[in-house]
Amino acid sequence: MRHASICAAVFGMYGLVFVAPAAAQNMMQHVDLTSPEMTAAEMTRAEVEAVIDAATSTRPADFTGKKLSGLDLSGLDLTGAVLRAARLNRAKLTDAKLDRAIFDQATLLSEDGAPCSSLLA
Repeated sequence: MRHASICAAVFGMYGLVFVAPAAAQNMMQHVDLTSPEMTAAEMTRAEVEAVIDAATSTRPADFTGKKLSGLDLSGLDLTGAVLRAARLNRAKLTDAKLDRAIFDQATLLSEDGAPCSSLLA
């Protein structure tokens, strides 16, 4: 009985260590990157600028959960903006100021569906 418990524990740990990471590497496999959820924007650049203009130091620009995919946000000052769970797939962020911006659970995919690495540097 004890031997069976030890074997079960060893095989369980094996599964966690070797199988789980392999499954996690392909999390996007069933996501349709061409769907409107992943490609459409629910705001225009002008609306994004209005939110930024209305932001204060105590109430930063909040884009939580917003679909901003494909927008040209180049040059915008998104300092301290909350982009939690926002969709920014194929969004252009060239020269955008992103100091202290919060990207928790945000989706930023490039043209080929790969994660954007420029924000991680």
